[in-house]
Amino acid sequence: MTANASPSTPVSCGGNLSVPGKYVLESDLTCDKPLKINVSGVHLDLGGHTLSCSSPELWQFPPASAGTPTNDLNKWISGIEVNFRLDTFGSSVPNISNVQISNGSVTNCHDGIFVYHTVNSKFSHMELSGNLSDADCCFARGLELLESHDNHIVNNEMMRNVQGLAFFYSDNNQVAGNRMAENLDVGMYIVGSVENTFSGNRSNDNIWSGIWLEGSDANKIIGNEMNRNGDTGIILVVENSDNVIRGNQVNDNGYLDILFPGGIVLVGAPDFGLPMPAGNTIQANVVRGNVQYDLVETKILEFETFDYVTPVACSNLWKSNQSTVEFGPADCFD
Repeated sequence: MTANASPSTPVSCGGNLSVPGKYVLESDLTCDKPLKINVSGVHLDLGGHTLSCSSPELWQFPPASAGTPTNDLNKWISGIEVNFRLDTFGSSVPNISNVQISNGSVTNCHDGIFVYHTVNSKFSHMELSGNLSDADCCFARGLELLESHDNHIVNNEMMRNVQGLAFFYSDNNQVAGNRMAENLDVGMYIVGSVENTFSGNRSNDNIWSGIWLEGSDANKIIGNEMNRNGDTGIILVVENSDNVIRGNQVNDNGYLDILFPGGIVLVGAPDFGLPMPAGNTIQANVVRGNVQYDLVETKILEFETFDYVTPVACSNLWKSNQSTVEFGPADCFD
């Protein structure tokens, strides 16, 4: 890339956008290397075009032999990588900020967009679909954030991936107006992440769940649709606290009866050292027509068979939900 990017600098396969400025994709591309953004202040407009990966193979991590991960960049092919470098992965990496990616499609990759140590950035009006790597080590995702905070993810479509959107240890992000549908696992997978807001999203028709929270606290899940997912609409698994789940439509889930078929499900395994979700507020949701239960607070009794039982007491606040069938302690549901 040139030293001073013009307002419309074109990009190509394997490009390294290392100078702040505006960049554009001028035609559809099929690439065997990711497009990389490694500096703050990059605005990438895909111009309505599609970036495809020629092969969604995986970089080996950990490597087959001792030592550092392989530097074969033809392996883990994400469509667009933000602040990700093999030589610094897992070490202390300075954040970059003010990155914008918009107005196009990424398909047939491992992750459509992979974002690492990035803050105060925006990802909007993207179609991140058909990212379907089936390697044993990793799920393919439309958009994945790792240790990235204070970002806006708005008005995107994440469909027919393994997972639509994934957060790992990523906090205070705003996720609004997105569609996650027909993903082979979950629409949204949130792990170890706090104080995010999910509002006005439609996460319907995924094979497993609309949204899965694991070890994540103080998130707001407000005014979303989580309908017709194969197992659960919304599930909180072990040690989630202070989340607010309010005003969502969570209907007709559980048709595949995979594990905990229901609308809104909170589950822990305290006998195995995995605490119950506690201190969460589940309020004013419409939760009906789910195959087994609409509202569930339960604990795993046996991992091999996934038998579950009613806890002794309620650990969360369930208030003013519209539901028909509940499973949990008698004092849970008003």
